[in-house]
Amino acid sequence: MNRTFAFSGNSIRNHILILSAQAVLALQVINPAPSTAADGDNRYLDMGLAQLMQITVTSVAKKPQTLADTAAAVFVISQEDIRRSGVTSIPEALAMAPGLQVARISASKWSIAARGFGGYTSNKLLVLIDGRSVYIPAYSGTFWDMQNTMLEDIDRIEVIRGPGGTLWGANAVNGVINIITRKSQETLGSLVRTGFGNEEKVTAGARYGGTIGESAFGRLYVTGNDRGSNVLAGSGEDAYDSWDTLQAGFRTDGIVGSQNEWTFQGDVFDNDGDQIVSPFWLDGPPYLTIDHGDYTASGGNLTGSWRHRFDGGDVPTFKSYFDENNRTESYYAQDFTTLDFDLQFETAVGDRNNLTLGTGFRHVDGEFERTFQVWIPDQSSELYSAFLQDEINLLRDRLWLTVGSKFEHNDFTGDEWQPSARMLWKPGVDHSVWAASAAPSARRR
Repeated sequence: MNRTFAFSGNSIRNHILILSAQAVLALQVINPAPSTAADGDNRYLDMGLAQLMQITVTSVAKKPQTLADTAAAVFVISQEDIRRSGVTSIPEALAMAPGLQVARISASKWSIAARGFGGYTSNKLLVLIDGRSVYIPAYSGTFWDMQNTMLEDIDRIEVIRGPGGTLWGANAVNGVINIITRKSQETLGSLVRTGFGNEEKVTAGARYGGTIGESAFGRLYVTGNDRGSNVLAGSGEDAYDSWDTLQAGFRTDGIVGSQNEWTFQGDVFDNDGDQIVSPFWLDGPPYLTIDHGDYTASGGNLTGSWRHRFDGGDVPTFKSYFDENNRTESYYAQDFTTLDFDLQFETAVGDRNNLTLGTGFRHVDGEFERTFQVWIPDQSSELYSAFLQDEINLLRDRLWLTVGSKFEHNDFTGDEWQPSARMLWKPGVDHSVWAASAAPSARRR
């Protein structure tokens, strides 16, 4: 059994959290603040189906759209869903999305896939955190034990089932998961959360948000978990898969005038855990054995973005991020550094065409420690990309055709074209029908 305690308010100095021996499930003390009160998330509970379809998503077209206007299989996991579910990790939250196959392999390892191709090293699903790709260049997959964003800071998780290569490029073969965190102005005040249990031994987090000058906001956070090992069902023995996480970070958001918005954020993390590796090969007798070892994962990232809206409605957006991560296990070690630049431009051509176009560049450096089990050469690769997508309103407010393609050039397969076409028909205010066709996106290695 796990017990969780939460506290939030405008100032931690104005409140005292009392843990009572009689508390059975949870104690939550909330001092309402305009941007942080949990009641703001309850709006979803009072919405009808038509209102829910007006929820805004950004991952399908790389711009804000309502669910009813998206020609894709999209599911949104809201902050309210996360808070009420009691989950303690992002993979557990993803289990709420229909169409995702989520399986827990150990305390820290997961298999998450869409439309098949699951497994610990599945590599056909693109995962983003605020638009920053978190795939591992070694095998194009995601180490879920390294993604420990504070759950209270997540605004929503957008899950797209189906190819998304036209806008997002390689790796979006079977879908896209975009984890979007809340703006700093939505998390003003302070929050402390702690819990304990027999498996989740300790889970804790703290956050403080405030204003910076007249037009900027910021927050700091730290979160960590201590998870005990599971027990093997067949033998009752220790599964040797304990998992400890520690992550801290910040986010700042600002508004310059009425036409400019900027964001700067970053995270650092240090995780470790136990694991069983089988088979484990040795260079001498007995040659084949089972290794009860451990692993460590650490790193950090910085992300910045700027968005401007011209008087005519044109919107350019620039985003860049730097990501460094290191992972050491008993049979290999790797260290990756990624630098990414992305420029996007949204414009209208006449009253029936909405164009979204952009270009990007990514540089990746990877270093590997050679062992008897794994030998991977060090690598340095570059990726160049450009995309164009046109949304055409064929029948005003009734029928839309969206066509586009993305071009990528990488050091492994050379040039890649990823075209797609989508049709959306709205026969009535509360109904929509869509169909899509897309070429399979490439898998980047």
